[in-house]
Amino acid sequence: MIPQENIAARNQTPKVALMDQEKVPYSKPKSVVETVADYLRESIVAGDLKPGEKIRNNEITERLGVSSIPVREALRILESEGLIISRPCRGSWVSRVSRKDLEEVFEMRTFLEMFGVDLLRKNIENHPEILNGLREIDICGQAANLGPESCLVFHRRLIELTENRKLLALYDVMLTYTRRYQRMAYTIRHGGNCCVEPHSAILEPLIQGDYEKAKEAIRSHQEDGKKKLLANIELS
Repeated sequence: MIPQENIAARNQTPKVALMDQEKVPYSKPKSVVETVADYLRESIVAGDLKPGEKIRNNEITERLGVSSIPVREALRILESEGLIISRPCRGSWVSRVSRKDLEEVFEMRTFLEMFGVDLLRKNIENHPEILNGLREIDICGQAANLGPESCLVFHRRLIELTENRKLLALYDVMLTYTRRYQRMAYTIRHGGNCCVEPHSAILEPLIQGDYEKAKEAIRSHQEDGKKKLLANIELS
């Protein structure tokens, strides 16, 4: 006869094993549609698909080895982001760039980042990990390792710390637009990174709790970024 204590031991849940499993990160794999959308989005940002160029669905299906259905769905995603313009029975084209579009992108980024500051202010008292996250941002390290791309990484990290997924999703769309314009500006794409000082002007007030000063620094930084792009790109 099996002792009662052995039976009880067998029926117990291995708590340690479950705790270990909870710590294992899991990332949901991307669907075919998402993968195709990422490919087309990066092709537009990199300039491989140029403004005004018609999207040839057959070439994409052959190049990626997928059917036409995920390509059509991916194009719908990019159309919702404003990167593609579709016309019934005629096809899809890469959206054009313009001075007005660039200005609108920076207006939106400024608005979203300042709203992000309001969310940080609202949540930081009850969530000390937000302040820890701000303190862990290494502006100089980002600049040294990522170059010009560090500017976008810094701003996205501030939005991430709000833990507002919808805000982050909308901000990512604006970052895609920004990257598209940055790739068109040779001197910005290949020049040195000049974001350390303006990023410090944003980060330090956030850590100190001076949120209005951080907002003003964001406004000034985005205005300067917009002017640099306009000075280096020929737009109508």
